[in-house]
Amino acid sequence: MREENEIQTISRQRNLVVIQRNPTSGSGRGRRQVYRLLCELRRVGFEVRLYHDRNRFSHFVHRPEVADRLRCLVAAGGDGTISSVVQRHPEHPIAVLPLGTENLVSKHLGLNSNAVELATVIQEGRFLSFDTGLANSFRFLLMASVGLDAEIVRLLALRRSGNISHLSYFWPIFTAFRKYRFPELQVLNAQGDLIATGSHVLVSNMPEYGMKIPFCPDANPHDGLLDVRIFQPSGMFRTAAHLIRTRLGFKDSTRQLVRFQAPMVTLKSNDFAAPVQADGDPCGTGTVIFRVADEKMRLLVPKDFCVRHPD
Repeated sequence: MREENEIQTISRQRNLVVIQRNPTSGSGRGRRQVYRLLCELRRVGFEVRLYHDRNRFSHFVHRPEVADRLRCLVAAGGDGTISSVVQRHPEHPIAVLPLGTENLVSKHLGLNSNAVELATVIQEGRFLSFDTGLANSFRFLLMASVGLDAEIVRLLALRRSGNISHLSYFWPIFTAFRKYRFPELQVLNAQGDLIATGSHVLVSNMPEYGMKIPFCPDANPHDGLLDVRIFQPSGMFRTAAHLIRTRLGFKDSTRQLVRFQAPMVTLKSNDFAAPVQADGDPCGTGTVIFRVADEKMRLLVPKDFCVRHPD
């Protein structure tokens, strides 16, 4: 039996590529890269379909005659676009054309927004299975959290009306640091026993995090486990100091942090319904169960991609 963490290759007979373009991600250069990818794929003999509307995209992909010819789906946008495609179509290999603000999944894969290079990756057809996580029923690829950063994500979503940049986070960050109440969060294991309490909980599937902050550098999307990080001190100044120290590469104090790996944890808050975010999107409040999903996602990888095997 083929190992799940072994790179596989798509049959050359599959010559249909379907692109999901997020119309709110990327600049004019990004849009040009999408059409350049379309032209390059057609030049080397692929049939290509491009969709901006998610419903039309999914309607086409679900056609019975498409499954046997489909080589891959292309998520052209940010991490949210990739997550959306995986949520709706986890059974198909997915290629990534990064056009968003952070593009953390593409950084993990070693991909950039060069359409010609991605066309080569699609032509080679090398793909690998990756774990995904669930925050209740919401699938995430990178990480999910409860705490201050989830509040920032919630505030950003309330203000968002189109493309975002790093500057878009200024007001949500400023507001969250002024008003967030830092409730006590309880983390329980699969048996319902209390593991630890804290003010911020981060659950990672991949090691990448926004602004190159190395919160969970040991997270491995092939080991069937989530990296859980529980930050215990609360308050604006302690949180800001910890954020700066982590960004600069200083080691965490064991008095401030609990870190472990598990396939599932439950998080509760007795103070109020704390916000939850997954991959930069708000996904509710209150009690949340984080777990590794049964279904994997299959992502196309470049020839020089190094598989990180579980220890």
